[in-house]
Amino acid sequence: MTDPENSAFLASRESRPIPRKFFHIGLGDAYRLANLPKALQQNIEAVRDLNPGWKYKYYEEDDVEAYLAKYPDLLATYKRINPVYGAARCDFFRYVLMYHEGGVYTDIKAGLERPLDEVIRDDDQYILSHWAVRFESDAEPGIPKEGEYQQWHIISAPRHPFLRACLWRVQQNINEYQNVGADSSGLLAVLRTTGPIAFTRAVRPLRPASPHRLVESEKELGLRYIFNIPNFDRIPDDEELREMRNRYFPGHYAYQSEPLIR
Repeated sequence: MTDPENSAFLASRESRPIPRKFFHIGLGDAYRLANLPKALQQNIEAVRDLNPGWKYKYYEEDDVEAYLAKYPDLLATYKRINPVYGAARCDFFRYVLMYHEGGVYTDIKAGLERPLDEVIRDDDQYILSHWAVRFESDAEPGIPKEGEYQQWHIISAPRHPFLRACLWRVQQNINEYQNVGADSSGLLAVLRTTGPIAFTRAVRPLRPASPHRLVESEKELGLRYIFNIPNFDRIPDDEELREMRNRYFPGHYAYQSEPLIR
């Protein structure tokens, strides 16, 4: 894959609008659309009802592997991610999907308060956002003082340099992964290898040369990180997070002890 900071690559990219396509991803039997808790199914229905005229696709495990079969090297990388870390596999696939397709992706737990047609401008190529709250991971090297960039939502034209850079970075992280120390599994392993820390480190150097619109937080976009918490203006405490994860996301990656990469 071409170095994403190559100026010739950036200059040669065509300008494209963000297509009216909306994606969710659910990996594993528990996250098949038919098996989701009623509250999550209702959230998905609400997202679709708010955005008539948008093409919608929910990718389950079989759909993901069928899509990646077109790209054997990417499929091989995807399969190196331990399947108990569905979130990390979802990270990787969302970058592939959104790079090739463009449109809008959000996590299935995210809510929308406004139609996307009211949020996305005709000249938008990528909408980048910080968090309204701060996290301990914001102290990681390569993270701007405003905090990490969000990738639980991706709003992008196809083949945007940010997503190419992120794919390049994540593939490097997977190839260089070492199963050593406490950070080789669980929460930090995912954040650094495939998640928002990896995403931020990939995107930040490209911002001066790449078309995008930066907003201060998801609130400007009418997005809620957790659909049933309308005012997400603080970090939920550990008990709240554990209760939410147990209710909606069994086997959450934050509590895994197996190596992230096989």
